Amino acid sequence: MIFVFIASGCIYLVINLIWFIALKKPVKIKKKSKKKSPLQISIIVAAKNEEQNIQRLIQSIYANEYDSSNFEVIVVDDLSTDNTQALVKKLQSGFNNLKLISSVDKHYPGKKGALAIGIVASKYDYILITD
Repeated sequence: MIFVFIASGCIYLVINLIWFIALKKPVKIKKKSKKKSPLQISIIVAAKNEEQNIQRLIQSIYANEYDSSNFEVIVVDDLSTDNTQALVKKLQSGFNNLKLISSVDKHYPGKKGALAIGIVASKYDYILITD
């Protein structure tokens, strides 16, 4: 009987020792190495009579450090009566992903209608709206 008691005690100690050693080892978690691609963004500008500001705005958008292949700029001319549209057309030759759209057929009044047209024309899932 003492032999059975000593044998079961030894087995109990061995099992606990194994568990203790196993728990003491650090667990290595493998991280998935997914290379994240940069966000692709559609930048929408609703412009009405912005002749004095549009060139500076567009140039500042393209001056940022974000790769221009990952964004597009859509200028929606909201029935301007100045040279806003002509200035954007002139700038299009220097920027390959600059689009100009007229808001002649907008379904909502004011800026909301111009932005809606720009959103529908956008090709990327992420939208950035600027003035």
